[in-house]
Amino acid sequence: MPSDDASTLLPPHRVLDLTTVVGHLCGKILAEMGADVIKIEPTGGDTARDIGPFIDDIPSRNRSLQWFAFNASKRGVTLNLETADGRDIFRRLVEGADFVVESFKPGYLDSLGLGFGALRAIKPDLILTSITPFGQTGPYRGYEATDLVLMAMGGFMAENGYPDSPPIRMSVDQAYHHGGFYGAAASLTAHLDRVRTGQGQHVDISIQEALTLMFDPPIQNWIMTGAEGTNRVGPQMWRGKVLMRLVWPCKDGYATWRLFTGQPVGRRTHKIIDWAEEDGQHTGLKGTKWEEIDMMSVTQEMLDEWDLVFGEFFLRHTKEQLVEGALARRMMIYPVNTVADALNHRHFAAREFFIDVDHPELGRTFRYPGPYWKSPGAPWRSKGRAPLIGEHNVDVYGDEMGMTRQEMASLKAAGVI
Repeated sequence: MPSDDASTLLPPHRVLDLTTVVGHLCGKILAEMGADVIKIEPTGGDTARDIGPFIDDIPSRNRSLQWFAFNASKRGVTLNLETADGRDIFRRLVEGADFVVESFKPGYLDSLGLGFGALRAIKPDLILTSITPFGQTGPYRGYEATDLVLMAMGGFMAENGYPDSPPIRMSVDQAYHHGGFYGAAASLTAHLDRVRTGQGQHVDISIQEALTLMFDPPIQNWIMTGAEGTNRVGPQMWRGKVLMRLVWPCKDGYATWRLFTGQPVGRRTHKIIDWAEEDGQHTGLKGTKWEEIDMMSVTQEMLDEWDLVFGEFFLRHTKEQLVEGALARRMMIYPVNTVADALNHRHFAAREFFIDVDHPELGRTFRYPGPYWKSPGAPWRSKGRAPLIGEHNVDVYGDEMGMTRQEMASLKAAGVI
């Protein structure tokens, strides 16, 4: 086992990570808090290794960016739980573990004799965290689900899109990651209880419920008003009876800003008008008393005319000019950052957010998102790139469990490891 490092939050705790792509992020979070996370894969490797894109567009189970992203900082072993020997080895691993994280269909571990009751008999204070699309109970407990299914059933899709079109999914896959975040948070909460009581727990994470928790405001609106509350209005928002634009094209991309009227916030709109006039734009709005305008009395025609003025203003400036000018005038204008913008952002750089991780087998270094929290006494720490298939079999099975090379060779030949 790696040497303990008391300067991180979770050493010397060990996590056995049995998750599929549904729960990979959970183990990564715990690993970067200091836990020794052992990613246990089937003998041929985790199916997430087949998800592209791949380094240099060369498909390979050891070149998947999906695998790299959510399995960094873990050690990796292969183990076939469908075999009796594999289950025996897993039970031995559980003896020295503090957490098991899994994302199998509900009942699968029980069918192998490795359910919570069986594992708790081995390690009474063990925390088992199960991350599944719909949880361990209920009529949907055995259903599988893609990101699309979960985003739809969690309620997010109903809110995204345009008023004259069907709901749409939010960009890249993210439903599973909500499950991973909540899985890590709930595991740590169960760990706090274990510190107090000495008892383990089975933590049941439903990704649908995790998403619906994030969807709370529209639910509360429906409960209070009975209104369906669907807000498919694209890059806009309802304000009274009019649609207000939030995203504005500028010289080199997009920026976000919204119109303010009424007391006391209407004074903010004077600032953008003054700025536009200073830049030589004739707005025709210089004397408008924005503090006296009630947005409930504004018509869409009025707002559309104003938007022509504001739209011209944004097209005269770059994102950087807008940000710097807004800061000087104490205004709320924000750039819509691209991936390249984020990677080169000076605030990220100042906080040392992005880190370089070495991939010696590829002879290259790649940039990763890094510490998403800071705790000087127990810092976030990367433990290196994601493991290759079975990379730490010798370390775990041989050095730590005492298997001989001959035993490991026999187990490999038998399809156990």
